[in-house]
Amino acid sequence: MARHPSLQAIFVSERRERPLQVVRRNIDLPWEGMDWTALGTEEQEAKFREFVQNDRLDGYDLALGPLMRFALMRIGPEHHRFVWGSHHLLVDGWSSQLVLNEVFDVYDRLARGEAAPAGKSLVFRSYVEWLLKQDWADVEKFFRTHLSGMKAPTPMVVDRFSGSTGPTTREARTEEATLSAAGTSQLKAFARARKMTLNTVVQAAWGLLLNRYSSELGYDFWPLRAYRER
Repeated sequence: MARHPSLQAIFVSERRERPLQVVRRNIDLPWEGMDWTALGTEEQEAKFREFVQNDRLDGYDLALGPLMRFALMRIGPEHHRFVWGSHHLLVDGWSSQLVLNEVFDVYDRLARGEAAPAGKSLVFRSYVEWLLKQDWADVEKFFRTHLSGMKAPTPMVVDRFSGSTGPTTREARTEEATLSAAGTSQLKAFARARKMTLNTVVQAAWGLLLNRYSSELGYDFWPLRAYRER
């Protein structure tokens, strides 16, 4: 935690015109330990699902913090389950993997008898100062330029049918598909090789789907172009 000041942040908004991010000097992280070795496999699984559900419902106090907590369940002599909970304001899917990579690296060093890296890995204050210096008018101009052709929500042509060729309405339904373990690994490797998150890949796929069925978004639509160039 000491290596990443951003993980020690809280967010104050009460009686303020704009929310304020505050990095606390010291923060105690909640750590809960449980011994479930006396329980059977089904009981352990039930208690785990219950714990995760309750943990989600507990939420986080943004102004008080901490916005991260840990729990370790011992389920066997050499087996444990670990839960790392955090608010999305601190880490997202991409940055959480970076943090985990660093944790495993430090663990490996300690296991070999080496010293863990000292000091802060990045200076969060410098990033915030750089962020405050950005010209947001240029950012707005960029998006207005590239989205200038978007005048209305993108229609899905497939939801309209001609009275002469078929019904005028169709019941909506939900379709679910599950990727195989091999397909999931390939998708993750594809995203990782291009330094993207899985969410970015899914958003690009959704954009291609809209392009296919709306007949409005050309292949030069900038999010799709950026995706293909990567």
